[in-house]
Amino acid sequence: MQSDRDTERKEKTQNHTKKKTIKYIERDEAERAEYLKKLEEIPEAKRVYIDETGKNTDLDRTHGYAPRGEKVEGVTHGRKPEKLNIVAAKCGDTVMKLLTYNCVMKSWLFEFWFAMLLECMSPGYWLIMDNATFHRKNELCAMAETVGCHVLFLPAHSPDLNPIEHEWANLKFFLRNHGREYASTKFAVAHYFKSA
Repeated sequence: MQSDRDTERKEKTQNHTKKKTIKYIERDEAERAEYLKKLEEIPEAKRVYIDETGKNTDLDRTHGYAPRGEKVEGVTHGRKPEKLNIVAAKCGDTVMKLLTYNCVMKSWLFEFWFAMLLECMSPGYWLIMDNATFHRKNELCAMAETVGCHVLFLPAHSPDLNPIEHEWANLKFFLRNHGREYASTKFAVAHYFKSA
C-alpha cells in the first residue's frame, strides 16, 4: 500500500516531465491581436506560410543509455559540422518550393527563391512570413503585387503563429531518428518531403 509521502513524491515527479512553452518577453500582444484579426479576413486556402530553418549535418546522437553510474561514450568529428539550411512555403498540407542551401541566407537569395515561388502563385494569395532582417518588405511586397498576391508579416517574436514551424519540428524529429540511414542530410530531407 502506498503511503501519502509516496503519492506526493510521484505527483511531484510527474510535474517535472513537461516541456516549457516559450513566450518571448519582447512580443507585443496588441500587434498579435491585430494580426489575428487581419488573418480572419483571409480564407485559409489562400494563406501561404513561409519560413526558413537549419540543421547541422552531423547527426551523431548526443545522448545514450547505460546502467546507472556508467558513462556513455561515443566518437565524433573534431571539426564543426556543416549546416544545411532550408526555405519553403506551406499552403494547407502542401509544402512548396523547398530549397536547400549551405550558406547564410541573404536578401538576394531569399528574393531569388521568392521569385520562384511567385511563378506558381495565382492572384489573391497571401504570403505570410516573419520579420527576418533579410526580408526586405518593400521589395517583397512589390514582387508579390506583380502577380496579384499580397504579403503579410507576422508580429515580431511570434513563431507560434506560423504553422510551417510544426513541419520543421517534425522534420528535425525525423532527422534525429532516421537521418543516419541516408547517405547525407540532404537525401534524408528529400526523402522526408517525398513521403510526407
